[in-house]
Amino acid sequence: MRIFKRKQQDTKEELRELLDGYELPSFPGVVMDVLAMLRDPDTTVGSIGEQIQKDPALLVKVLSTVNAAAFGLPVQVSNINRATALLGLSRLESIILSHAVKDTVSSQRPPWFDARQFWAGAARRANLARQLALRLHPTTEVESFTAGMLQDMAVLVLATVKPKEYQEIFFALEGNNELWLHNLEQEKFSFDHQAIGSLMAEEWDLSEYLVNAISQHHNEAFGDEMIDPAVHLVTYIRSTGVESGIDEFKARCSKHYQLDEVTVSQMLESADEDAAQLKEVLA
Repeated sequence: MRIFKRKQQDTKEELRELLDGYELPSFPGVVMDVLAMLRDPDTTVGSIGEQIQKDPALLVKVLSTVNAAAFGLPVQVSNINRATALLGLSRLESIILSHAVKDTVSSQRPPWFDARQFWAGAARRANLARQLALRLHPTTEVESFTAGMLQDMAVLVLATVKPKEYQEIFFALEGNNELWLHNLEQEKFSFDHQAIGSLMAEEWDLSEYLVNAISQHHNEAFGDEMIDPAVHLVTYIRSTGVESGIDEFKARCSKHYQLDEVTVSQMLESADEDAAQLKEVLA
């Protein structure tokens, strides 16, 4: 089933209706301009660098992230044009999107919600998705990284808009490996963070790849058929309520993709090492 983007106005209205009038914030103007330039084939590296430098805070965040181990650059860089040339436009877009989403949806959250743990989990899944993609579908390595980072972004919004109900869900998840966040959301709200996340991705005009990946990442049928396997597999690595899912993750990697336990364990270890640096600039 192919997902077609609706009109942005329809998306806004649907979000307001589902989230009790909540108005999704927009990305800052500089971010919107940079993202548009990154998608323009005629844009030069120099012009992108000039645009990023208009927002010193964004420049610092991008360079800090670029120099994290997760991006594997051979040398530390302090020049945005050099960083862009080494990274490539797709990976730079991934970094900027990650920071834009974090800054846009993290400003207000209930005191019981651990945002640092949330973004640490997101960084872990992103790095693991990248490593899986390199083995299973290398042409979408960057996209899988971004999808792993952003697939749960609506959790922050739901925790902010519906703090009492969402706190009950989180407490129900504590120590219980049999329950899943999206199932509890469906029971409580009749929708889940996948649905809200895909609407957010549409309103922010993210790529169709990301809209699809966010909207279906927990759906096993779509995990094998409609979205890249790496994006679906990392959903078994939980970061809410209880830290678990490793055994199930390893079993599925072995059964469906013939990845042996030693290889998967090495990927998990490497992903944790990379995420440890990445979370410091995201959390």
